[in-house]
Order: sequence, then structure tokens, then C-alpha cells
Amino acid sequence: MDLGTITWIDATSSMTPPKPLTEFVGSLDPQTDVSGHDGIQSMVREIKSLQAVLDVTTDIGERCALEEDITGKILWTCHCGLRFSVGHIPAKVLYSILKEDKVYDVMNRISFLEEISKVFKDALAALPSDDHTHLRRIMADAEAGTSKHQQLFDARTQELRIPGAIREG
Repeated sequence: MDLGTITWIDATSSMTPPKPLTEFVGSLDPQTDVSGHDGIQSMVREIKSLQAVLDVTTDIGERCALEEDITGKILWTCHCGLRFSVGHIPAKVLYSILKEDKVYDVMNRISFLEEISKVFKDALAALPSDDHTHLRRIMADAEAGTSKHQQLFDARTQELRIPGAIREG
């Protein structure tokens, strides 16, 4: 049975014909957290400002660090945007199934939960391979607010303060 064939019945009308789960999920209100939207906009502005710095940077080390920072911030912004848009849906669906009697009997509730469980099991069956390790790391750096460009700048500044340090060109 695919996810679209599971049915539910609106508790307000005993005569309502069964509807697909996808229609039920589509009827849920979207999350309206303004601070999340503002946070995404702020992240996009930060990416644009880093891109402007990258555009005028000539040092290859700085360029690589900035490119990594930008990539990490883009990945993190996408992740946050998806969570902001749809992160609340599974909780609302489960709440509706378990608490609001949107399905008409216990067997349908069990069927809903089994199908939802299967979707999550299938999604987790193909975990990312190790070739994505670098991308996951730079996304985690972006989440933590770690900047490779700033680290490079700090290291170069520290190098200038150390007497007898070898300085490049």
C-alpha cells in the first residue's frame, strides 16, 4: 500500500468519504513562525556579503576558505528552510492520528502509523555515503558559526605576532 492510498475521515462528519493521506497532510496549516523566516533572510544576506568579499579576494588561501564558508552557509540555510517549511508536519500528522480522532477506527490508526513508520525506515535505509563527509562537516561549521576565513585570518595575524616566524612573500 503506498502512502497516497491511506485514508482518513473527518471527525466532524460521519458521512465524509475516505480521503487520501496526502490530501489530509495538505489540509494542515503551514507553520507561521515569522522569526524563522527572518532568520532565513538574514542567512541569505550573510551569504551575499561573503560572496561580495570572495569576488574581490585574490589570495588563493582566502578564496578557498571563503568558498568553504559560503558552501556551508548555503547548505545550512537550505536545511533550516526545509525544517521551517515542513518540519512541523510529522508532529501534526501524528497528533491528529492519535489525539483528534481524524481516522475512524483503531485499525486505521494502526495502519496510518505503520505506513508512516515504513516511510521513515525507507528514508533512513540509504544513509549518506562517506563521500559527503566534507559537506556535512562544512555544514556543521556553518551551524556552529565557525568561519574558515576567520580562522585563516586569525592564524595569519598570530603568525605576524610571533618573533622569528617565517612569513610568506
